Amino acid sequence: MSALKESEYHLSAFTADEQLIIKASLWERPDSYCGSQFFGTISLFGQSRDSDILEQSNHLTALNELGGETESVQVIRAAHWACGWVDSIQVAITNVAATKKACELIRSYESYPVLDESDYAERQSDYYSEFAEQGKDSVAKTIVKQFGLPSECTEDPDLLTVGYALHMEAQYDGGEYSCCNFNNEYVAEYCERDWIDLTDGLERLDDNGHLEGNPYYIFLCAALNIGGES
Repeated sequence: MSALKESEYHLSAFTADEQLIIKASLWERPDSYCGSQFFGTISLFGQSRDSDILEQSNHLTALNELGGETESVQVIRAAHWACGWVDSIQVAITNVAATKKACELIRSYESYPVLDESDYAERQSDYYSEFAEQGKDSVAKTIVKQFGLPSECTEDPDLLTVGYALHMEAQYDGGEYSCCNFNNEYVAEYCERDWIDLTDGLERLDDNGHLEGNPYYIFLCAALNIGGES
C-alpha cells in the first residue's frame, strides 16, 4: 500500500456524504509514532489487545465485508504503550469500490453499533460460556459451604450446572466482565448483599426456566423463598 499525500488524491468519485466520511477518517500520523506512513488511506474499525467482544466482532466483520486483506485493504498493527498493540483497517482511497464500501460500513455503525448481530451473538455466547465453565466449580463450592451441604456435592453435575447458569446469567445481566458475586468459597459467612445477589440471580433463572427439575435449583429456591420451583 503506497502512501499518498493529500494533494495526490482526488475525491471526485465520491458523493458529498462519502467525502465527509473520508475526510473524518483519514489516517493521520499519531504523536510519538515512528512506523510506516499511510497517508491517502482511511482508518476504520480498529481493535486492540483490550478490545471487548463488540469491537472484535466489528473489526473482523468489516474486514470480511471489504473482501479481506488486499494490496489496498490492509490490517496495520502498531505497538501501544497502554494496551500492547492496536490493529486498524486501512483502505486506500485510490480503491474507489473498497472506499465506498468502507463509508457504507461507517454509516451503518453510526446508525447502529453492531455490524453483524449473529457474529456478535455467537462470540458473546462463546466468551460467556468459557468464563462460566471456569467459574462454576467455585460457585458449587460456595453453595456447599454456605448451605452446609455434604462436600461431595461440589462435584455433582447438577450443582455444577447451577454454578454455570448463575455465571451465564450474571454476564447477560451485567455484561461480559460481570461474574456471579456469590462466588467465593473462602469467605466464612456471607453478608446480606451477597444473599441478595444470589437471590436475584436465581430469580432471573426462574424467570427464564433454564433449570426446571434441577434438584439443587429446587433446593436453593425453597431455601430462599423464591417462586417457581418448590
